[in-house]
Amino acid sequence: EEAPPLAEFLGDAAFYLDAVLDRSEGGAEAIGRIVKWTIPCNWKFAAEQFASDMYHGMFSHPSPQIAAAGDGPIPDPTTWEGRQFRSDRGHGTGFFVNDTQWGFRVSQTGEQVPGFDPAAPLERIARHSGRARAMVMAQHITIFPNFSVFAGVDTARIWHPRGPDAVEVWVFGLVDKAASEAEREQARLSTLRTFSPAGTWE
Repeated sequence: EEAPPLAEFLGDAAFYLDAVLDRSEGGAEAIGRIVKWTIPCNWKFAAEQFASDMYHGMFSHPSPQIAAAGDGPIPDPTTWEGRQFRSDRGHGTGFFVNDTQWGFRVSQTGEQVPGFDPAAPLERIARHSGRARAMVMAQHITIFPNFSVFAGVDTARIWHPRGPDAVEVWVFGLVDKAASEAEREQARLSTLRTFSPAGTWE
């Protein structure tokens, strides 16, 4: 009864959440099943990391990207421009500003799904939300206290505290409702191979 209206609670973070959930006509929807596992750490570590730490990726995760790239080009995020946002309500996000996001997803999974065109999502998002939003890449966001999304690999997660030294992670895939079947499959593979219990980035 004492909770503020959602729009008030989100404040300026709503703009950045919409960059994930309202990128194209029809918004986003969950795909696949919820996968759960437990990590031996306080839940705040994970939630805070998704709110603020965009810098670690290019230094902590290059080896799986290099392995997945095979003979193809290796992305160089150190050349990308980025942005960071912090809310006084505890929400936070970070993202790169670049038009290579969808091709980047192919390099993360190590293969391109037949029929997947990396340019198609970019064009669809630009038509619906404008070019500036289409350039938002590899965005991570936490809505306080424990809901996070990493649009870089189409994954959403909820951090459930299991005492002071454990967190149960609930993860599911996200995809635009307007996405093609090939794009959905690329998103599914991206989530499975990167941020899942057996993922190379987790």
